[in-house]
Amino acid sequence: MVEAAADADTIAAYEMLQRRGDLNTRVRLCQRFDQSDTDDAAQLQRFVTARARIAAVDGSGNLDANCVKILLDGGYGSRSVALLKPYAIPGLGIGKLFVEPDRLNRLVSQLDALGFQVHVHAIGDRTVRAALDAVEVARKTNSRRGLPHTFAHLSLVDLADAPRFRQLDVMPNMTPLWSRPDPWQTVFAVEMFGPERASTAYRTRTLAEDGAVLVWGSDWPV
Repeated sequence: MVEAAADADTIAAYEMLQRRGDLNTRVRLCQRFDQSDTDDAAQLQRFVTARARIAAVDGSGNLDANCVKILLDGGYGSRSVALLKPYAIPGLGIGKLFVEPDRLNRLVSQLDALGFQVHVHAIGDRTVRAALDAVEVARKTNSRRGLPHTFAHLSLVDLADAPRFRQLDVMPNMTPLWSRPDPWQTVFAVEMFGPERASTAYRTRTLAEDGAVLVWGSDWPV
C-alpha cells in the first residue's frame, strides 16, 4: 500500500503501529513536500532523516518512507488545474503550477539522486508535461537510474506526452472511479475544458497500450 501524502502525524501513527507489531501490510509512506517552504535543502534533509529513522525501527521490511509527494496543481472543484490551452471559462487563463519548473527540475533531480521515489499529483496536461520534463532532467543528470516515479490522477494527458511515461519509467497512477460519466466529467469538465478536450480525459487505455506500468489508486480519503 502507498500512503500518498503522509504528514508528520501520519508518519508517527504508522511508526507506532510498527513498533507495536500491528502493521501487517507493507506500506510505503510518501512524505509530503511543502511548496510554500522555500528552504528545499532543509526539507530534503528532513525526508532523509525520516527515511533513515523508519528504516532503523523497522525490522520486517513492512514500512518505509522512501517516497516524496509533490502537489503540482489543484483540482476541478477549485478550478486550479494547470492547462496547456486556456480554460473554456473566460478569464481563468491556463492555471498555475504550484511549483515552478526550474525549482521542480532541481527538486526531482535531487530526490532521484537520493534514491527517493517521487509521487506527483498531476491533473492538468501542462502539469503532466512539467512533471515529465522534470523526470527527464533527472534521468539525464543522474548517472544511476533511480526508482520508477509515479504521477497520480492524470485527468488530462496530451497525446504527445503519452509515450514518455514508458520512456522515462514513470508509472501512471489512476483511479477507475473517476472515469465514470458522472457530473464531474459530464458537467464540470465540459464547462472548464470544453467538450472536445473533456472527451479525452483519463487516457487509461492509451497509456497501458503504449507500455506504461499502469497502477490503480483509490485517492482515499478524497
